[in-house]
Amino acid sequence: MALFLVCLLGFLPGIFQIPPVDRDEAYFAQATKQMIETGDYVDIRYQDDVRYRKPVGIYWLQAAVVNTASALGVPNARTSIWLYRLPSLIGAIGAVLATYWCALAFVSRRGAVLAALMMMSSSILGGEGSIDKKDDDQLLL
Repeated sequence: MALFLVCLLGFLPGIFQIPPVDRDEAYFAQATKQMIETGDYVDIRYQDDVRYRKPVGIYWLQAAVVNTASALGVPNARTSIWLYRLPSLIGAIGAVLATYWCALAFVSRRGAVLAALMMMSSSILGGEGSIDKKDDDQLLL
């Protein structure tokens, strides 16, 4: 639980206010938004172009988060970038917790916590975990 809270403290700042920081982040969010609006959850498109660059599961996760938020009455759910970032945030926290769990097989609990904190403090995980951009090396699907 402590690792989870530390991850939230490390990954959450700016996730709500920072606009899309990368053109790919805007492309991913727009493709998911377009998927939700058309109701076509198989043929991923960005405007008129096909967008088959990443596994479809990540688009489905984003769509599930946005649809759930919309059903719960979150204002402007389809245009709030932070909702599209939630699957990446969950994946980053999952990577830290998985590092802790795997490290327990090799080192003490203190060493496993240290390994998890080192994973959390890596700039790649912190950056990718707080934006809506998927890379092939991410642990999300």
